[in-house]
Amino acid sequence: MSRRPRDAEATRKAILDAAERLFVEDGFGSTSMARIGKVCGCANSLIVHHFGSKEALWSEVKERAFADFVAESQRIFRDQPVSVEGMRQTTDTYFRLLKNNPQLVRLLLRAEMERDPDRAKMNTKQLEPFVERMRQAQQAGILRKDIPAVHILLALIHMVTRWFEARHLFSGWETLGTDQADEQYLDSIHKLILQGALTSRAREALT
Repeated sequence: MSRRPRDAEATRKAILDAAERLFVEDGFGSTSMARIGKVCGCANSLIVHHFGSKEALWSEVKERAFADFVAESQRIFRDQPVSVEGMRQTTDTYFRLLKNNPQLVRLLLRAEMERDPDRAKMNTKQLEPFVERMRQAQQAGILRKDIPAVHILLALIHMVTRWFEARHLFSGWETLGTDQADEQYLDSIHKLILQGALTSRAREALT
């Protein structure tokens, strides 16, 4: 008898949940399919049936972590014209995503620690809509054209991600250990990256 769609969906979720937990705790290299199966209560053959390989499962775990954020951003991109405020909102949403999800921050750290660079790669299909949004902002005269759109996006991602990966190392510095540290840092990102990348016309429109 074939597995019902609802059962299959629940099984995939259980496998992904177990894999994410183990990848975060021990990394890709130290996590075997057998351990994932033991945690989720699934046979190795069932994991292979749903995902094909541990590498594919790793990619799916990362993709799932960002799926809701990417989907919501794409909806906004489709329904709203490009604007400075829209780019600020997208940056804020990514900031909140990491702030509210320490497990995701640990997963990103694990991805960087893996020796195989292919396993640390971001999903370019997920990133491309954001790069395209930057290009649209350049065409609209909002962002400077002398800075590649992908560089602006990578600078934003890097500044947000690094904050949550390393802020505890600098908690003793001036205001970095205060309750307002997150909001102050986010405001600095807007000033350093977003406002720095604006055209003079766009900056004048904000004043």
